[in-house]
Parts: sequence; C-alpha cells; structure tokens
Amino acid sequence: MNDMTMKQIMPDVLEITVGSAGGSAWGIRLAPTGVHYLNVPYSHNEILTWDKPGDSLEGNVPLEKISISEEEWGRFLMEMDRLEVWQWKEHYDDGSENTTWWILHLKVNDKEIRTGGTGSWPGEASRGYSSLFKEFLSAVRELIGQRDFGHF
Repeated sequence: MNDMTMKQIMPDVLEITVGSAGGSAWGIRLAPTGVHYLNVPYSHNEILTWDKPGDSLEGNVPLEKISISEEEWGRFLMEMDRLEVWQWKEHYDDGSENTTWWILHLKVNDKEIRTGGTGSWPGEASRGYSSLFKEFLSAVRELIGQRDFGHF
C-alpha cells in the first residue's frame, strides 16, 4: 500500500488504558514513533495517564514499541466498527471507588470516540466485564500480538 492508503488505515489517535485499583494496569498509545505498550504489575491505585509523549506512563516505566502491519490495523478497525465503539457512551460508572477503570480514545479519519469508565463498561450489566467489553479487550490483545491487556 502507498503512504496515503496506510494513513487512512492507521488511526490518527489511539490511546487505551485499563487497570484496577491496587492491581495491574496496561496501556497502549500511538505515538509518532509507533505503538507503545505498557504493562504495570501494580498501579498503586492511580488511573494511568500518559505522562510525556513517547516516554512513559506515570513517569519512568519503560515502554515497549510494537510493530503493527497494515492488515492488523485493518482487522482491528473493522472489529471496532463491528463492536460499534463509535456509539459508546462518554462515561460508564457504577459508583465504586476501588474498582477497574478504563479509557479509550480512538480517532480514525472523521470518526472519533473518547470514553471510559470505573466499574462499568458498554454492553449488558454483569459482574465483571460485559461480553462486549471482553470482545473489545480481545481485539486490543490481537492488535498487540497477544500481549497481556486487561485480565478477564
């Protein structure tokens, strides 16, 4: 594919973080140098946010750079369309303080979603992740080569 076609396949923005209070946290982000992945074994009860562009989450934890092919991007974005992430609510919250949290920011051409939640996610209400959210996490794992991302 030429550069123009690749630009249409690659997101303009991709940032996804998932974690649990006092537990593990994961993050991926599209940076100018590629996709960066982070797996923090213990998140010290803070929601992770990207600290410095291309540097780290929460300060100084090293990132792993991941190569993603055009085909992998295409499959991921098709899955995001199938899961209808573009229609997810802006925020999901069950009122819990010490719980699982997540953030998704994805922009592709003229479509953009900024959403997140604490203790709640898109799909049917259930104890633990909804089946829709599990499918979302599976798509993220597939994109990043089956690396760990949000236990379920």
